[in-house]
Amino acid sequence: MDDTNNIKSRASHEEMPSLLDALPHAVYKCDTDGRIYYHNNAYSEISGYSSDEISRMRVWDFQAPGPARDELPDLLKHLASEQPEPEPYYTKNMNRDGRVIDVLVDWRYMRDASGLVTGFACILSDVTERMQSERILKQSEEALKDSERRFRLLARLMPEIVFETDPEGKLTFTNENAYDVLGYTEEDLEAGVNALEFIVPEHRDRAKANLGRVMAGEDIGVSEYEVLKGDGSRVPVLIRTSRRVENGKLTGLCGIIVEISDRKRMEDDLRQSEQRYRMLFETASDAIMVLKDEKFVDCNARAVEMFKCADKYALIGRRPDELSPELQPDGVPSAEKVEALKRIIVEEQNSRFEWRHKREDGSEFDVEITITLMDIGEEEHILSIVRDITERKRMEDDLRQAVSDKDQLISEIHHRVKNNLLIIQSLLRLQSGGIEDEISREYLLASEDRIRVISMIHERLYRSGDPRGLDAKEYIEALAGQLYRMYKASTDVIRLEVDVSVDWIDVDAAIPCGLIISELLTNSLKHAFPDGREGTIYVALKHQKDGQSLLSVRDTGIGLPEDLDIEQADTLGLKIVSTLSRQLRGTIDLERIGGVWVRVSFMEKRFSSP
Repeated sequence: MDDTNNIKSRASHEEMPSLLDALPHAVYKCDTDGRIYYHNNAYSEISGYSSDEISRMRVWDFQAPGPARDELPDLLKHLASEQPEPEPYYTKNMNRDGRVIDVLVDWRYMRDASGLVTGFACILSDVTERMQSERILKQSEEALKDSERRFRLLARLMPEIVFETDPEGKLTFTNENAYDVLGYTEEDLEAGVNALEFIVPEHRDRAKANLGRVMAGEDIGVSEYEVLKGDGSRVPVLIRTSRRVENGKLTGLCGIIVEISDRKRMEDDLRQSEQRYRMLFETASDAIMVLKDEKFVDCNARAVEMFKCADKYALIGRRPDELSPELQPDGVPSAEKVEALKRIIVEEQNSRFEWRHKREDGSEFDVEITITLMDIGEEEHILSIVRDITERKRMEDDLRQAVSDKDQLISEIHHRVKNNLLIIQSLLRLQSGGIEDEISREYLLASEDRIRVISMIHERLYRSGDPRGLDAKEYIEALAGQLYRMYKASTDVIRLEVDVSVDWIDVDAAIPCGLIISELLTNSLKHAFPDGREGTIYVALKHQKDGQSLLSVRDTGIGLPEDLDIEQADTLGLKIVSTLSRQLRGTIDLERIGGVWVRVSFMEKRFSSP
């Protein structure tokens, strides 16, 4: 007989109301519009409303606010029309004092004589504090003592498998979960089948002995077995059994079965995870050390090898300061490193820093330590990963020395180039002294000036100690000032203003920029202010918003001829300016307003100054 027929048959029984009032579970009946037309005492108790109040309410009035409450009216209509198979469900109810409780609702259809659905019969169980299997079993035992019918009704509501046997262990009752969980039919579990037949063969002797102990009145608690499913497969379960005594006479056993396949899978997954963790822990190339209460409680094989200990127990139980010369009384700890340790221990922050450790033989070595806080169970530990960086430090020292040697070599090359240029400069000066032709001598002197500019760059690169570039402001101010003094310009007549906002200029740009400044500044000093004319010469190097650098030389002199194209000029100086602009991969621009303004825009390499 199915559950719907059971409810119908019981509803027709004249003692049903009093029996339902005796049940500890809330029972009510409602029509398809949600009006409650019957409820037992337990329903009043669980809801906190009186019978009179309940008669004026609908089932969704007891629901806690939320989507489930809003959807319940439509759901009742849907159930009445579609009539899906009834299944217990969990929901949240709110009692009269506003307290929200979790309930399990088991329901069945109410039908008229023609089979039309007229409403629903529901049983509510308060599962706010989910009882453990043992408590549920005790409640089942108490219910069984009061009423066999009450026990069976409760058994149908329970999500676990519920069973009964006679004193010989033969099944007398199982609930429907036995069919769903174990895959058996009613015929398979019919009364008279020995319950031990469902235990796997290797567990039967232990199960039989345990049943005997329970029959003798011993409480053996929960036992774990494997049982056979209908398809022959095995499933792990927990079984809790208890004696059933009626009128002082042992009538058999009752119990519950909880399938624990998911829990066993989780235990297996956890075990495999632990194995993988342990494998990674032990095979890691870095030392891994676990601290708790400022002492090491575990370490891997690499730690034993790194510290040259006999085994891990030579490290377990020791404090970090015992392995660190920087934290021992005769050591001088780095304030920064001590603060890093404080951040880990006090402020609970992760950190990575370099340190020094010492081995069992007293030798010291450099390490990089990464410390992480982690929870193991409910306790907080510190995971310390220690990497031996002795070889890395040696390579870094070698690299630093190689860079230093290279810088010294390049500086020496700059020095020698500067000396050679000075020799060439001196030779040109001597040669020019013996030439009577003014034009030829002027060409030699101009060449000498250009060599002087290049020589100045090499001299400054040598003195700076950084072969990559120069202090742009210092370099351009010195170059412009030297040319200004060389041509004996009167400060009362021709003023020089230098504006450099670029901090650093790389060596590849320094030489072309210096020569461009030399050509343009020399041209202005020699030709822009004839006959004592007054004026100003501006020299500037600035960064632009588009990321380029702008070199400009401007004078307020007499200007250049209108038909002069600086990129097509036939004079050597302007040809040099045009050529050097292309060398910088830049663009050159000439403006004749109020004198001459030459601008060279180019993209310079970027790197930090020392």
